[in-house]
Amino acid sequence: GFKCAESTNPRSDNGSIPLIVANGCFWGRQHIFAHDLELQTLNRTSEEVTAIAGYFGGSGGNKRVCYDNSKNISVYSQLGHAEAVQLEVRSEAELSVALQMYFASFVELSPGIFGREDYIDRGPQYRSIVGVPGGAKGPYMPLVRAANLHNMTLVDGAEVKQVDTLGKSLVYVLPYDGEGDNHLSDPKLAYRFSQAELCLQFHDNQTSTYPETYHALREALQATGRLVATTCPSPYPCEG
Repeated sequence: GFKCAESTNPRSDNGSIPLIVANGCFWGRQHIFAHDLELQTLNRTSEEVTAIAGYFGGSGGNKRVCYDNSKNISVYSQLGHAEAVQLEVRSEAELSVALQMYFASFVELSPGIFGREDYIDRGPQYRSIVGVPGGAKGPYMPLVRAANLHNMTLVDGAEVKQVDTLGKSLVYVLPYDGEGDNHLSDPKLAYRFSQAELCLQFHDNQTSTYPETYHALREALQATGRLVATTCPSPYPCEG
């Protein structure tokens, strides 16, 4: 198994390490990290699940970020965000396992070219991102490299214009330091995560139907305060 020494690397106030993963529609990613990683691999209880769906990688600071809606208000893709999942791991060993699970989720689209499984979805809002404290220049980059199963290209997303990664075998690495003002050492790199609307959390994927026990995580995380109501208009998938 993976072993690591005690570390003084950046952590959030509760001692955990915040992580962002993005690779296509957030519904499938949330199931991988809430169910496969947290519940099954890390043996967490429902109340201990941290994987929530949301928006990351764009601009807007503290502004509201929303899914596509009939009022066209604060739409995430128009603000440059990607669909993403935010979670917390409790050690570098858990971070390594999470990153390995992330890179293993890519599929081979053509010989040697890896990308998201929902390749029908097109656009930069479905781009592949890993967000860790310090980003590509931070202390966790060696773990990102070690988990890079298919030897995909890792790009410092803070240094380039981020585009759709489909067909490029490419993952952007961005700085993400938790829920506060991220990357305080350089305000230009203050990438923030915005939680998606409640009705989009623990949702069936386009190609999969998940059990009611999985859908029930929405209420469980509301009870713990991990999920909160947003001020966004009703998103299209929740209407009707």
